[in-house]
Amino acid sequence: MRCAGDDRLGIDLYASVVGARPSAVSSFGGRKSFVPDNAPAVMSNAEREQYYRKPSGWNATENVFDSDADIVDYQTALIEYENGATMAFHANLNVPNQFRRFCVIGSKGMAEGDFVRNNFAVHDSASGELLFEKRYSGVEEDHYGADDQMAADITRNLREGESLPVGIIDALEAGLTAIKIDEARKERQLIELGETWARFEATLRQPSESR
Repeated sequence: MRCAGDDRLGIDLYASVVGARPSAVSSFGGRKSFVPDNAPAVMSNAEREQYYRKPSGWNATENVFDSDADIVDYQTALIEYENGATMAFHANLNVPNQFRRFCVIGSKGMAEGDFVRNNFAVHDSASGELLFEKRYSGVEEDHYGADDQMAADITRNLREGESLPVGIIDALEAGLTAIKIDEARKERQLIELGETWARFEATLRQPSESR
């Protein structure tokens, strides 16, 4: 479960852990926090003062309650992968104590951590023994330091030919999965992705000049 942020970043991370493409997605969500009924204009003076103490985020605007933006402020998604693994994903843009938490549970162990609190731990499923634990130093800016790391990875790829941690195809698959998740939310239905991946593969096989 995570709060705020770019859901595609989580999708490509978990796809690399699972080692398979999503086979089906469903999703629910919408806007509950940033609606006209919650605007500062309808708050008491004390509530309004408290609201304006909250720092704005990246590329923020003060007019978030009655704008025509189509962004959702909360969303839950379920993903089933081709190898039978499943994932539950939650994002919320209005939390007082931010976190970007993840937990991967397998038949032999569990790995969990938090990108905001900078911790990571692995436990054995059978014994419950803590196998690995570490706390990291980090920053909150630029996706908690990930933007700088991605820029460094791209630079090494271009200058030295090093492989990228996440390939272009992986990124495209994650982006397409995010699009289908939002489509499932809007249409309120389970979407099977077999046809989507068939079209994706067909496009990749086309000569570059015909794309």
